[in-house]
Amino acid sequence: MGFRVLAAAMVVMTAAANYHNPEPQAPQRPQVSTSPAAGEDGVRRGMHDNARLVNGLLAATRRAQSAPVVVTGRRYSEQGAFARDEIRAEAFRVSLTPGEQLRVALPRVAPGPDSLRVKLYRAAKDGWQQLEELDPSTGVAAITAQKAQDYLVLLHPEVAETVSYQLEISRGGSLLFPVAGAGLDRIWSYFGDRRGGGTRLHEGVDVFMDRGAPVHAVTSGYVRTDQTLHGGNVVWLMKPGSAMKYYYAHLDTIAVPDRVWVEAGRLLGTVGNTGNARNTPSHLHFGIYHAGHGAVDPLPFLQPAPAAGFLMADLLDRNPPVPGPREVIVDQLRLRAAPSRKANLIDTLPDGSVVQVVAATAGPWKRVHLGDGRSGFVHRDWLAPANANATLAHNARGLRE
Repeated sequence: MGFRVLAAAMVVMTAAANYHNPEPQAPQRPQVSTSPAAGEDGVRRGMHDNARLVNGLLAATRRAQSAPVVVTGRRYSEQGAFARDEIRAEAFRVSLTPGEQLRVALPRVAPGPDSLRVKLYRAAKDGWQQLEELDPSTGVAAITAQKAQDYLVLLHPEVAETVSYQLEISRGGSLLFPVAGAGLDRIWSYFGDRRGGGTRLHEGVDVFMDRGAPVHAVTSGYVRTDQTLHGGNVVWLMKPGSAMKYYYAHLDTIAVPDRVWVEAGRLLGTVGNTGNARNTPSHLHFGIYHAGHGAVDPLPFLQPAPAAGFLMADLLDRNPPVPGPREVIVDQLRLRAAPSRKANLIDTLPDGSVVQVVAATAGPWKRVHLGDGRSGFVHRDWLAPANANATLAHNARGLRE
């Protein structure tokens, strides 16, 4: 299963196999039996303990997958920690539309990158299908959605490790914007708008800019150039192995030869109003076609790229929490589904309820766990340290709206 603890079990077994001729021990050190039976008992105990830890982590992973933090905004960040004596996993669920890109980054992991496992999944009919594991050496992973789908980011430490981490999750567009100097505010005609007196639907977006504005390749690929009655001067951009084709129409000029490979950002032509746009202001018609599905909305593809390096701006100068501290609510406090006063209310926790703080998030919010398995976000100003032996709040303690 890839857990470091399995390697540790092998070390225990190897030590037991060589245990019959131990080195002489100093008189002040405790004597250890050198009988084969004692070595075998030690191996069995070690394997039993390791199996218990691994099984516990698998159970924690399943719990996290079944009740993840739902990330609804375009970015989410937190500083969190796992204690050495707890078996816990954390999961974050993100919904993407076709063309959106998910970015996951770990700016910092202590004691080292390989002390934390970060796995990415996508929703499948029978649960979650693992896609990849984040490379500790880079600390960044990116996934582009080919269809509307949910994705899951799962974190857990190596067994019996105390780990602190910083996490960034963001989503955004996956393509460059096709017109230089323009942005979303220059899109004045949208996918699905009615055309021809309602007889057809618009299969792209129109970016209105002055004639001659540079038009660029949104990604790398091969180009095909053409002149058509409706599109005028057109360019198709296609990448081998991709189901997507990108369509540029009404160009004033074409600046690239037919059937050549271009890199993202390469000049393809200029904005115009050729074809059936000759009686309209200059604009680029940009469309995306998915093999087997037809035209798809380009707008999610063209959103700003996923944010990066925003964690410290969100968290300011706050320190990460101590692993697994218990804190007590000093006044009635709302438990919310996201770190915002506008987020859905999960419950109202009464004065004296004890929660486990697992992460510090944006602004004045902390992410907490309750004893009944629920989790959410609370305002940090209404928390105070609790006795280390305090019991986490359960529904039986009178959680109420």
